[in-house]
Amino acid sequence: MFSRLKSNRGLWLAALVCGLVQPFCHAQQDADAPITVEGTVVDGVSHQPIARVLVNAHEDATLTDNDGHFELHLPAGDTLIELRRPGYHMPGHETATLAVGNSIHIAAGMAPLSFTLIPFGSISGRVTLAADDDPDGVRVNLYAHHVVKGYLRWVLTKSVETDSEGAFRFGELPAPADYLLQTEPVHHEAASGRATSTGYGTQYYPGVTDAEAAGTLTLQPGQQAESDFQLARQPFYPVTILPAGPAEQSGYGAIVLDAAGRRVEESAHWNPARGALELSLPNGRYRVQVRGREAVGSVDLTVAGAPITTRASVLPLAPLQVRVHREFDPKNGNGVGIMGGGDDSIIAAGVLITLIPDSMFIEEPSLMFLHHVSKSEDADLYEMPGVLPGRYRLVARPLSGYINSASQGGAELGSEFLVVGAGGAAHPIEITQRGDGGTIEGTVHDGANGQPASGDGQGASAPAGGQAANRAQQEKVFVYFVPQFPTVQEMQWDIAGEGAFKHRGIPPGSYQVLAFDTPQDISPSDAQQMAQFAGKGQTVKVEANGTAHADLEVIHTSGGSAGGSGSQ
Repeated sequence: MFSRLKSNRGLWLAALVCGLVQPFCHAQQDADAPITVEGTVVDGVSHQPIARVLVNAHEDATLTDNDGHFELHLPAGDTLIELRRPGYHMPGHETATLAVGNSIHIAAGMAPLSFTLIPFGSISGRVTLAADDDPDGVRVNLYAHHVVKGYLRWVLTKSVETDSEGAFRFGELPAPADYLLQTEPVHHEAASGRATSTGYGTQYYPGVTDAEAAGTLTLQPGQQAESDFQLARQPFYPVTILPAGPAEQSGYGAIVLDAAGRRVEESAHWNPARGALELSLPNGRYRVQVRGREAVGSVDLTVAGAPITTRASVLPLAPLQVRVHREFDPKNGNGVGIMGGGDDSIIAAGVLITLIPDSMFIEEPSLMFLHHVSKSEDADLYEMPGVLPGRYRLVARPLSGYINSASQGGAELGSEFLVVGAGGAAHPIEITQRGDGGTIEGTVHDGANGQPASGDGQGASAPAGGQAANRAQQEKVFVYFVPQFPTVQEMQWDIAGEGAFKHRGIPPGSYQVLAFDTPQDISPSDAQQMAQFAGKGQTVKVEANGTAHADLEVIHTSGGSAGGSGSQ
């Protein structure tokens, strides 16, 4: 009897507990249940839906249907959604091989998402040679107009060879953007007993040999542009260069640049018997850099219908000296302190220097590390090894504080060139760092809807019913601080969070503050480009240790850069 009562009591308690807990259990199950997230992907040019876009949220993935529609089942909270589709890129993210994530906040009742993809452009064409020459294998180079550390340059983007029909194609090109096309020389060896050889010289689109006269091809999103080359056979004349300087056991080599500073793919042969560099070039103006293991030099020459023999002075490659004056304690400076330790540290100077050649073209910017001068009693004296003769723009990035000034022999490098001779520079570079930088803070508003720009990396989750679709790609706002004064310091930028930003360590001075919906390619030194931003953003003045305020409206760029084609 007792056993039976005990058993019934257990059943009663179990039923009571189950009754009390069941609502909580159901609520917990509902909270953990996936949320259905719907959306569409459209073409940013045609505004038509895009089918077969891979929409990947990691927890779930799918392909869009013929109407550009997709449906995901995701847990509540923040997640990254990536989009992939051959022939398209995300606005402001032009790298074809990279999937860029959109940070989205998933919540019950959220409105449908809306994504935009920008179609890549393409350039194709044909190279025609003389009737009896095979057009197969002619190298065609494509240059894009990029801002490199604040300076506009033509940067080699892609290089292809023509097929047996002379055809070539550059696909998946970011747009809108400016491009320049050029063919490499095709040199045929001279016949036996003849000094002059023949071939095809460099040509720039549309059919000119001078880079400064080359045409710029402005490619729009989705555009399939065409550009053809018709090359004429011409003589290549012998060029002999006699290096005058230290003897090099292994001889000298040469790099040939055309009048615009673009490297010409023409090999030079070292003749040890004559102590001379030998090469062949078509008519034109060139600069030949003569390089040995420990000595360098250069010579400017013009080929005009006849062979040339000339001399080039070569001198030992001396390191460039830099003196860094710190007018603050790096450990307490206004900025990010990542100072190196000890004389052997390549970042002990507290500043990184990039040299941008004075040329239309650039292969790669030269990042120079500073080393203490060996056995020097001057603790502030450093050196940069391996700087070739030439004119450069100097760009500095402080590891702490800010760059107050940079000069060489009285020349202010914020507005003048750094000049390096064959034997180095006559005067050291003098750089002064300070730690009393100011702050620029402010708010960012989206004029399209009058609301603060989210800028927090999260797409807004609007309640269902009468709400517009989420603009999931406008969650980031890029804020740029464009100096209105000459400076060698690299231009600073930030990302606004929740409609606000606060950037510290700004050098004192006036700035034009601009906010964009996509990353930008801004060159403060380019007057034509900066004219596009006249009257936009807000100009503020930053005092030492002070704070300036800016109230900005987002500049919409429709998926393209408002000032260029890309940055480095």
